[in-house]
Amino acid sequence: MAEKRRTLLIPLLETQLIMKSTFHWARSAGLALALLAPAALAFQNPAPVQAPVPAQQPAPGQQPPVRNPQPAPGGQIPPLQQPPAGPPGKLEVLVTDHDFGSMIEGEVARHTFEMRSTGENPLVISSAKPTCGCTVSQVKVEGEAGDFQAYVYGQPIASGKRVQIEAQLDTKNKHNLASSRINIACNDPRQIVTLGLTAMVDTYFVSMPPTLDFGEMSTSDTRELSTVISAKRGGKFKLRNEMPQTQPGIKVELKPVSPDESGASERWEVKVTMGPDCREGSQGYPVQLRSDQLVANAAVGLDGQAPAYGVSVMVQARVRGLISFEPQYVSFGLVSPGQQLTRTIKVSTYDEKFQLTQPKSLKLVGQSDALPEFRWAEHFELVAKPSADGKTMDIDVTLKGMPAGTDAAFQGRVMIETGHPSRPTIAVLFSGVCRVRAPAPAPAPAPVTPPVKGSH
Repeated sequence: MAEKRRTLLIPLLETQLIMKSTFHWARSAGLALALLAPAALAFQNPAPVQAPVPAQQPAPGQQPPVRNPQPAPGGQIPPLQQPPAGPPGKLEVLVTDHDFGSMIEGEVARHTFEMRSTGENPLVISSAKPTCGCTVSQVKVEGEAGDFQAYVYGQPIASGKRVQIEAQLDTKNKHNLASSRINIACNDPRQIVTLGLTAMVDTYFVSMPPTLDFGEMSTSDTRELSTVISAKRGGKFKLRNEMPQTQPGIKVELKPVSPDESGASERWEVKVTMGPDCREGSQGYPVQLRSDQLVANAAVGLDGQAPAYGVSVMVQARVRGLISFEPQYVSFGLVSPGQQLTRTIKVSTYDEKFQLTQPKSLKLVGQSDALPEFRWAEHFELVAKPSADGKTMDIDVTLKGMPAGTDAAFQGRVMIETGHPSRPTIAVLFSGVCRVRAPAPAPAPAPVTPPVKGSH
């Protein structure tokens, strides 16, 4: 009997244990779902990201907002400083512009601007930036003892304290009117206070003439021109060429006029010789000369030498070869099939012993040595026309008409054998585009006016 009861009790106990375990698992699962539900909902419907609010700029006449201080390296946050109440600071400038008057190119002039903090609240200067040609050396503020001390940008300047800004104007490479500006950014209602420096800059030397123009010449010509250098304020000086290595075909010589025992003179002759064998084309060459007269108030350079006054003489010429031609490139532009067009190349010689006659060879070739054939050569014609004096020759390049239906670009070279030893062959590049143009639309028929009834 006891065995039978035990047999019935064991399955019952197992069933209760299973039910209890299932209950606890369901309860735990429900709790987990309750905790995860908000996170899942936030993932499906994320909150909108708010854009950062830009910092508001203070209106004219107001103090700028004070930002929250950042934690120090030790983790301590300093107390928040509140802007003082009332109007902002004010920068009073006694003279905003200074004119140095007449200066010599290369000189450096210095000036100290006197200012004062006059607002009801302290003045704060954030920067003092110059434009080109000017250098701000130091901003100073009046100390407790009345002396001037170096100012640290961003520090308050109590009302009544004087302010000084030392600035200098460098006239290097400047001519006539030279000017520069200093922009002071501060909490003055104007926000930017501008100071100015001006000067009328003249050269130390004068050259007569200032430019040596050799005009048009050939590579076989030789010409000489001279200029005289003197100091505007008088006195003797020495002169040297800063660039002794000149361009091919150009020679520069310096000669003092009535020098003293040391070689100094009140005037120097500069003789420039061009040719032969100058480089072809338009020439523009500055002859840079430097004296032994030191620039006033100029700082020592990186080489340890004080700068000296100098002068530049411009040399210019238009040099042509013994054989030249123009234009350098021939364009036929946009043409249509069958259209005829002529372009002319003018060949000239500046060799007195040479005559331009019929060229030894005159032909059309491809656009480069890699492409030697010009496929449209049969549709062009070349005609040479030498002048009676033998110094010029016209080459007419005539397009007789591209084939019907041609829709392509063309490019080639006109090869002219001159027979001159300096330039035996001239190659002139030419090009064009042939396009089949659509026929013009037929004009619309004129409207027919119906007859009026009763008319004869």
